[in-house]
Amino acid sequence: MPLTYDCNLNCEYCYAAKRGSGALPFLIGARAIDFLIGNNLKKGVELIFTGGEPLLEWAKIKKLILYAETTAKEKNTRLETLGLATNGLLLNKKILSFCRKKNVEVAVSADGPANKRKTGKGSNSFFILEKKFSLLLEYVDIVRLKITVHPDYTTQFFEIFENFVKKGFVRIDIQPVRGVRWSAKNRRSFLKGLSECFNLLAEAKINGRKIDMKHWRDFVRENSQEKCCPKVRAEFMVDVDGLIYPCSFFSSISFPERRKYAIGRVDSGADPDLTRNYQNFKICENSAAWPVIKKKCSSCSLSPACFKICLGFDIQKRRFNRAIAQEGWQLFRGIERVYSKFASGN
Repeated sequence: MPLTYDCNLNCEYCYAAKRGSGALPFLIGARAIDFLIGNNLKKGVELIFTGGEPLLEWAKIKKLILYAETTAKEKNTRLETLGLATNGLLLNKKILSFCRKKNVEVAVSADGPANKRKTGKGSNSFFILEKKFSLLLEYVDIVRLKITVHPDYTTQFFEIFENFVKKGFVRIDIQPVRGVRWSAKNRRSFLKGLSECFNLLAEAKINGRKIDMKHWRDFVRENSQEKCCPKVRAEFMVDVDGLIYPCSFFSSISFPERRKYAIGRVDSGADPDLTRNYQNFKICENSAAWPVIKKKCSSCSLSPACFKICLGFDIQKRRFNRAIAQEGWQLFRGIERVYSKFASGN
């Protein structure tokens, strides 16, 4: 759930389309929670706050968390995961203490000294974040660092990962930047670095330390014959205007264009009739049920719409780029091979 598209940084590879001023009204957020809890197919749900920078709306996050707790209890539903994705610059002890009390996982973007995350004045945000590491380590049980790797920096992220492990962080995710060109050389370099990270994980496990990289389960297929996105099988996004989309990456599209992909509204619910628009876009579930509409979708080998938005959306020009899509597809299949090799040995 994006709270706002405003942000205190200006990152080159941010996929979220900027809206300008404005934020998610509390009422829409509450209705989204009602919709989430009322339409889940299991007894457990996950609620993740994103942006922009969600901590710009911290007071609203607290109210929505309390509302979610009350509603889940009334509906006999477990809040399996509460989380927020932040650049970390606004984190403080008060916020982190509340998050620990409410079991909120705090995902902090930490790309290392070489990155393309900049403040409004063009400064490297990592050196500001680094000053908060001692505080973050006090809350290592709820903090998850996320390293986003740009093609320009594929030779450096293992060193960053290793440094975080040495500092004492135990939840660290790695993901490649989407929406940019990934040459064969850069793909090989990324996969080499990723293999080194997994080797370090194995070494840490032997020495009695467990480093969690849960994030990778979002990017690999549970079944090698399955060719639909695992994210679409398990999530949906409610936008700041109350429209419902299949997943969070639809926030990369400009608002007028984005609306044609909507599958409902929080005030009226998901509308199976709207999914007929997807006959041309072919967003599908490989015969599994969408959680928000509880119906079977037709099978397909790969959703062209997801292919265009998730893998092939040029974040600079804000339009589909086939070369980016093809290179992204090859990169993620390579990631799957590396991950599978590591998983089979553990």
